[in-house]
Amino acid sequence: MTINVPREVEDLIKKRITQLRLVDTGDLLKSINVTYINGQININALEYFKYLDKRYDIMGYVIKSSEFQKIIAQNAKEEILKELRDL
Repeated sequence: MTINVPREVEDLIKKRITQLRLVDTGDLLKSINVTYINGQININALEYFKYLDKRYDIMGYVIKSSEFQKIIAQNAKEEILKELRDL
């Protein structure tokens, strides 16, 4: 099973924002877009996400979560297995 890192991380961010009850119109949740290229996670969202993140440490919480650690570990495992198959 191939893990979809951007989708999984996006879901974790949205879950944390919802847990903190920072949802008003839902525009922020709809705007969150995560990309994952060469091990780099990039997050695009409405401008005020950075202010909410600064105040509530949304990304710090997500990165420290066991769910995030599992996503990264599973992805690393898949990449290693792919490299071994390609030898």
